[in-house]
Amino acid sequence: IKELALFRFPDRGSLADYFAYRIEIVDEWLVDWDGACIDGASGVRVWTHGSIACWVASTGSKTARLRWTDERDRSYGVLDGSTQEVDRLYRWWKKNMR
Repeated sequence: IKELALFRFPDRGSLADYFAYRIEIVDEWLVDWDGACIDGASGVRVWTHGSIACWVASTGSKTARLRWTDERDRSYGVLDGSTQEVDRLYRWWKKNMR
């Protein structure tokens, strides 16, 4: 793991707006589909407590990236890997998110 950060928002509306904004400015187009993040697939999907987006950055270090929301505590998460292996990063995230 290269970077892990969590940010808390005052309400669910501002959390959803921020997630939509951040995903919109990603340097590649992310498709909204149920298979996103699974087996290293790029895209955006819903998970039990919010939304998650997974991709490999196409500029700079070309690292795996995950961004998610957790509506239980109104948080936005950032997780960047040290490799291009989205599936490995996603498995770590899934194991550690409850």
